[in-house]
Amino acid sequence: MSVWLHHIETAVPETSYKQSDIGEQMVEWTDNERDKRLVRMLYRGSGIDTRHSVIPDLGANFFVADGQGSFRQQSTAERNAIYTRE
Repeated sequence: MSVWLHHIETAVPETSYKQSDIGEQMVEWTDNERDKRLVRMLYRGSGIDTRHSVIPDLGANFFVADGQGSFRQQSTAERNAIYTRE
């Protein structure tokens, strides 16, 4: 039985971010200097220039639980709901 691929398509979310901007946001969310250095090294050395995301504003309270700036991990269901909606 033969299998044929008749069509292929890619899609990316409308929102995109520069890798350097995302890296700096992650540094802001990091508490100690050692981790800040590691985050910078990882983001600079990734070989990625631009990232696409369904998250329209990384600076908003998407990852923050309260006004105190506490980092909160979104559940897989919450992230998938945003992905599906967008």
